[in-house]
Amino acid sequence: MDEILDQARDIVEAPIDFQGQKLAVLVNYGAMSAFGVASFLTGLTTSNVYYALYVGLAGLVVTMLAVVPPWPMYNRTPVKWLPSRKATMWVTDEQKKSS
Repeated sequence: MDEILDQARDIVEAPIDFQGQKLAVLVNYGAMSAFGVASFLTGLTTSNVYYALYVGLAGLVVTMLAVVPPWPMYNRTPVKWLPSRKATMWVTDEQKKSS
């Protein structure tokens, strides 16, 4: 049971770094803008609002598939955190008084 939960957690956690977040935002803006223009032009040329809506919804689905899953391209430069300090490095006021 724990193995299944660990696999589900790995899928949902979605590791992404700061550069990957910036890339995801750029892909989102670019794709939604392109599909918005394509949707408008489709509606304008066909004079049918349903076709414009279909193109817009297809663009939304394609953009979500490109941005929402944790693709490896969004985690190319993971953050290297500093190692944790030991608790003995911090001196409390009581320890200062006793020494």
